[in-house]
Amino acid sequence: MEGEKIKVPPLIYATLALSQAFKNEAVDRLPCSTDINLIESEISQTKISGYLRDHINEFYKSCYWPARAKARREGFYPGDGVLPEEIHIWPGHPFFIETQGYYDNADGNGFYAHTAYYGFSNTKNKLAESKNLPAGFGYPTCKEWWLGLSNDPEYGLRQKLYKATPSWVREEEDSFYEYVASWFDSKEEEKSYLDHRDAIVKKVFFSPKDISEYNAANDFGLDKGDTNLVDYTTRMIGTVGLALNAIPNTVGNSMIQLMAPMVKPLVLLVILTAYVPAMLFGAFKVKHVATFISVIASIMFWPFLWELGRIVDDTILDATGGAIFGSMGINQAMLSQYLAGFFFLYGPMLFTAAMGWVGMAGGEMASAKQRVNSSAGSSGQQGATSVKSGGKWAAGKVKQVASKGATK
Repeated sequence: MEGEKIKVPPLIYATLALSQAFKNEAVDRLPCSTDINLIESEISQTKISGYLRDHINEFYKSCYWPARAKARREGFYPGDGVLPEEIHIWPGHPFFIETQGYYDNADGNGFYAHTAYYGFSNTKNKLAESKNLPAGFGYPTCKEWWLGLSNDPEYGLRQKLYKATPSWVREEEDSFYEYVASWFDSKEEEKSYLDHRDAIVKKVFFSPKDISEYNAANDFGLDKGDTNLVDYTTRMIGTVGLALNAIPNTVGNSMIQLMAPMVKPLVLLVILTAYVPAMLFGAFKVKHVATFISVIASIMFWPFLWELGRIVDDTILDATGGAIFGSMGINQAMLSQYLAGFFFLYGPMLFTAAMGWVGMAGGEMASAKQRVNSSAGSSGQQGATSVKSGGKWAAGKVKQVASKGATK
């Protein structure tokens, strides 16, 4: 501290080192949580802009909406087994790309870009007006427009959209796809993409998903047993009360999470400072030493509980489906705050109290054992003394008898 080293007894040093090692290993073994709220917020703020937005608008007008209209004319409706449910249909769906007569313009029915784009000079869609285009330009079919040319996919809309995603999405492509895939609720949804990047592009630009759709929390106050107007009224009043106090409660829990790591070294310093005088007054009894050691080790383990609280705070809304504007969302949002606050404040206190009790109990057992050993040793010593005294008395008697015999 302040550039100076604090000297501690070897036993305390060993306790600090071992507890720190155990804490680090325990934290490393915690699952890496994904902050659903931050991801959803980041994704929802990612918008298509500039020239790419104009390209997408043109693609919708020239390809996607006409393809959907054609599918309807041919008797294909969302959810009929050929086309997926409405929520899974999007401009890059394999049905439009792989079915002949749609994006490939096989029937010559206008499924191509009506504006020339660079990078498509080798398109299969040869039009008379293509001869007057600058070098490198062409009118690609919808399939080529979306995927790019087979030998140069760089200019396809799909590749451009992928490059427009946030940089962290591209850097963490595999893990982000695992996050996206975790929302798949059917084989139909899995088959809505040609590859992983398709799923990422749809998630980022075409499918803002509301996590409140995945509500896995049971409300035992309303879902179980008979309910009546009083039940719903009291729950509504409670929800309103939580909403009114949401800001101070959230701020309070946030301050607890900020304060707890700052308090830990100060608490540890006070205990280390008190160790020597406490041991002097306690005559270095085993139960006192064990209690101090247990408390110090438990304090060193607090960061594990904080990491656990962080994981709960990051994932509880995802687990319960409690988006802020979802059903009973304010209750679940505040539950996340309360649980996180518990792990940052009350959890460490209970853990240290329990470990202190364990140390005291262990110290009492050690003291009792020491007393038993001391008593046994004392009894043995007394027995040996008694045997020795008896031997001396017997020897004296023998000597006395022998002396009388010699006199006669």
